[in-house]
Amino acid sequence: CFRDEDARADRSPGEFYQLDIEMSFVTQDDVFAAVEPVMHGLFTEFSDWAVTPTPFPRLTFRDAMLRYGTDKPDLRNPVQIADVTEVFRGSGFKVFAGAIEKGAVVRAVPAPGAVGRPRSFFDQMVAFAQGLGAPGLGWVTLAGGEAKGPIAKFLDTDRLALLRTAAGLADGDAVFFVCDKADGAAKLAGQVRTRVGEELGLIAQGC
Repeated sequence: CFRDEDARADRSPGEFYQLDIEMSFVTQDDVFAAVEPVMHGLFTEFSDWAVTPTPFPRLTFRDAMLRYGTDKPDLRNPVQIADVTEVFRGSGFKVFAGAIEKGAVVRAVPAPGAVGRPRSFFDQMVAFAQGLGAPGLGWVTLAGGEAKGPIAKFLDTDRLALLRTAAGLADGDAVFFVCDKADGAAKLAGQVRTRVGEELGLIAQGC
């Protein structure tokens, strides 16, 4: 399928754009079964990178938005966002608790092994969020079974245990919090996830 359009700086005349597939009375799985071998073959033949074997991993839109904050996530970044709304519901942290009562959610963005980072790292992350129009970011660090940081005092033993489980946190990790309505929280958490991956050197290279 070739596009009959004028050339532009980012488009060459006659550039190949797509492979159209004509199928009738099929399910989504039928389409996947037809397309996956084609895509696998193309990338195997024309790329030097390792190609994921079929069937390719699948993500629902809902899971993608929750775990990555976008429907086109960079899966080279191992950081996954978690829903921690219940950790702060009814808590003493009125900023989050009050927003939750009005329909907001809280998303946690882990920063693996970030406890040893200087305070400037956390301040820069807050400034990054503010540069995107957010009021800021909540955050805590976990060490010695305790939480430290600006909002740590609002996490009692039970809430801290719930946070650790929900976000998959361990001693040595830090975690950033985003509080907003679901769509806004997903977008900002996804941007924070990317920034954390970049700052901590977590994004796999060569794939």
